Amino acid sequence: MNNIPILLDEMCKKSRLELKLIDNNKVEIYNNISSKEELISRSILINSNIYDIVLTKLSFPCLSIIEFTLNKFIKEENNICLEALFKGDQNFDNFNKSPIHKEGKIIVIDCNEVNEVVELVKSTYSGQDVYIGKAYSKIVLIGDLEDERDHGISLRETIISNIKTKVYIGVSSIDGTFEGLAKGYKDAKESINIGKTFSIMPEVYLWGEMNFEKIVYNINDSYYKELKDAYNRLFKNLNKELILTLEAVLKCNLSLAKASKSLYIHRNTLMYRIEKINKETGLDIRNFRDATYLYMLYMNNKR
Repeated sequence: MNNIPILLDEMCKKSRLELKLIDNNKVEIYNNISSKEELISRSILINSNIYDIVLTKLSFPCLSIIEFTLNKFIKEENNICLEALFKGDQNFDNFNKSPIHKEGKIIVIDCNEVNEVVELVKSTYSGQDVYIGKAYSKIVLIGDLEDERDHGISLRETIISNIKTKVYIGVSSIDGTFEGLAKGYKDAKESINIGKTFSIMPEVYLWGEMNFEKIVYNINDSYYKELKDAYNRLFKNLNKELILTLEAVLKCNLSLAKASKSLYIHRNTLMYRIEKINKETGLDIRNFRDATYLYMLYMNNKR
């Protein structure tokens, strides 16, 4: 809206129009009337808001063109392009009524059929106060979305069931500021990169819940090699059964009850395997420090 006076000034200079525009708060937005000829006042509708426009008799025939041009301009002005925002080609403050200006969640969708998927997402959220668009070949959804994990999983299932394509979803938070929007987008996109690197399932990644994965992902090259060598040395005598057991316990957050259930084995069988892992590696997964180190070795090896 701040650019309307600039547009009107350009229009009036090129076509010698004389007019005055007043918004619904009776604030004068633009006025270049200098002639003394008869003035004509009308109300016009711009972007669902009523404005008063005053024109000279000579300019009055152009009323419909002025109204059409202003509506087209405002529609284009309100069309948020995140790429343009991040590059500085659009003004963040122009979109103060958009979900990007509020606290909420940002969901980044990484898939192949971008155009088809973005239309599906738009139809799925039709009538809801959300932003949906494309940025750097990815789809972005922004809004006040609760239960973001369930939300992301449901959205991913909807996309896959309607469009047969591989889908990765990253979720982060925004705080209503431009800096928060840029960081939220970057974090959500980075969570997808980390999730892909470590083959985390399901393929819905919450930035706020990936603290350990972030640490391992950002390990420098020299320590990465050191951990890789340690993995090969410690795990060389573990058969596939013991590796699967180790993976299950780690994925179940060291809950032996959940791990035995996921492996479909008795708890006593699980304890026997854990003892074998301890004997072969010298590390006891029931010990927090040993479990942390084992998890680092395991995750690092998936890079």
